[in-house]
Amino acid sequence: MQKKIKSIESLFSISRDLAIGVYEGKIAFINPAAAAVFPTIQAGADARRLLPKELLDSGDEPRVISAHICGRPCTVSVSSMDGVQLMLAVISPVRTIRDRENTIVPPPLVTAMRIALSNIRLSGECFMKISDEPGSDAYRKQTQRYMAFLSHNCHQLQRIIVGIDTINNLGNGSLPFTPCITDIVTLVRELCESADHFVLDTGVHIVFTCGEDKLLANIDTQLIEQLVLNLLCNGITAEPKDSTVHVSLRFDQPNVILTVADNGSGIDAGTLSSIFKYHETPRNLRNSLTRAGLGLTIVRGIAELHGGTVTIESQPGNGTCVQVSLPQNAGSPSTALFREPRPRFRAAGAELLLTELSPVLDANYYEPRYAD
Repeated sequence: MQKKIKSIESLFSISRDLAIGVYEGKIAFINPAAAAVFPTIQAGADARRLLPKELLDSGDEPRVISAHICGRPCTVSVSSMDGVQLMLAVISPVRTIRDRENTIVPPPLVTAMRIALSNIRLSGECFMKISDEPGSDAYRKQTQRYMAFLSHNCHQLQRIIVGIDTINNLGNGSLPFTPCITDIVTLVRELCESADHFVLDTGVHIVFTCGEDKLLANIDTQLIEQLVLNLLCNGITAEPKDSTVHVSLRFDQPNVILTVADNGSGIDAGTLSSIFKYHETPRNLRNSLTRAGLGLTIVRGIAELHGGTVTIESQPGNGTCVQVSLPQNAGSPSTALFREPRPRFRAAGAELLLTELSPVLDANYYEPRYAD
């Protein structure tokens, strides 16, 4: 076995990739590129004392995990080679609030997009008043169809703007983060049940399971709603008709584990390695900000803001499984708000779902009856 380890080590000895090999719970090797970034990791050391649990418990199937190694945020591709667990890490940039050049769209342009969207909505409301005036049923139905189409596109544009704004704020460190003690089981269950009702016509069913009646976690409810709905949208887009997106929650001390799994076409290993990089994601996976691109970048950013990680496992033809690990007590306990606020989903009603699920919903869901 030592010969195999030496062979793998020599393969990555001159590579610029940060490569770490683990065998039987020990650091089998660390190449010079990784040793320069992680000087405290040395061959022969106990891997569980140096590497996150998510990396070591990832199994043999190839997957991508967002994690912190020696305090550095990384995207890690984990696979197995001749019995050695191989980890190839890419350091994620740490940005500050002054790092404006790294935003996707300059903030003034995002503001201009919001103003344009408001004007479109105002025009639609004026148009709706005209449609309420006396006239034939055929004219009224045709007008309502036009209004539904206009409303659908407004919600899609709203989702794009929110996505861009979230990525910008994550990048420059200004995304509002207000965690408080919340029953995450109730929150996710209600989201799944409501989303399932909306996507009935797509032929995809959303099933939520949890062995616990209640799990309290210190989370930002609005951000977790955004995270869950992004993952649901991904799963619904990937699924063939008459299939199921499985959502589950479990407690693995000290973390709450959220899993969203679909049985879609899956993602090949080459694409999987850059799945969190919206600017490198292949165009065929950027459709409507769902399968990848901004959606998964947002999921990763929100999870890391909570001190959590994201693991993605996928193979062509075998679907995709996304696992989000969130510390039950994210942030400092002294700053936790020991109350259960009303989540944005409950306050906004259907409006939030109509926006976040707009890439997978038909235009008829945007008729006036759904806005009431």
